[in-house]
Amino acid sequence: MVSVARRYEGAGLGLLDLVQEGNLGLMRAVEGFDHEKGFKFSTYATWWIRQSIGRALADSSRTIRVPSHVREVYSLIDQSTDKLAAQLERQPTVEEIAELSGVSVERVALVHQHRRPLVSLSTPLDSDGDSELGDLIADDAAISPYESAAAALERRALVDQLRRLEEREEQVLRSRFGIDDHPMTLAEIGEKMGITRERVRQIEARALGKLRHPSVSRLWHEGQRAADAV
Repeated sequence: MVSVARRYEGAGLGLLDLVQEGNLGLMRAVEGFDHEKGFKFSTYATWWIRQSIGRALADSSRTIRVPSHVREVYSLIDQSTDKLAAQLERQPTVEEIAELSGVSVERVALVHQHRRPLVSLSTPLDSDGDSELGDLIADDAAISPYESAAAALERRALVDQLRRLEEREEQVLRSRFGIDDHPMTLAEIGEKMGITRERVRQIEARALGKLRHPSVSRLWHEGQRAADAV
């Protein structure tokens, strides 16, 4: 997390603010993660962290004060974008965002233009979704030491929070997120623990509910600041 935030130093926000914004993205990732869709948690979380930091930087870079009614439109578009991205596992199109938010296509497009740094490489170039913006950019990409360090810090932060749960809750989420091995289905966890699939689902829901609680979010922030000091 700290390594990811440091990449954005000098772009308009201090490191502490960047880490805080990244933590908000990480919490969103915990809420929306579904391993059954085939994504690694670290990859999914990194997308949300960068999205959250990028959005905060774009907002902070505005030199003109934005009226409250305009901010409400931004918020509505943001919420719709996040909801669709979590459901579709990709960046939604302008048309999809407009349909869900009730904001006109023209206004959504204008907001996206104003927030150009937030455009994801996975943004569809057409309504069919066959081509993405990233297809136009060369891939030079082996995982950098920075990315490896970021993934390790994210994993450490998640593990620290899981330790605050009851033993069974921690065991279920560790298995679901694939922290100790590969991500497991509810049925696999149930067989491993000797309980029903439905019971595993209930334990998972209760545990995720605790992770979403504001007090846990505060503790998460404190844990990240402690990690930065190491």
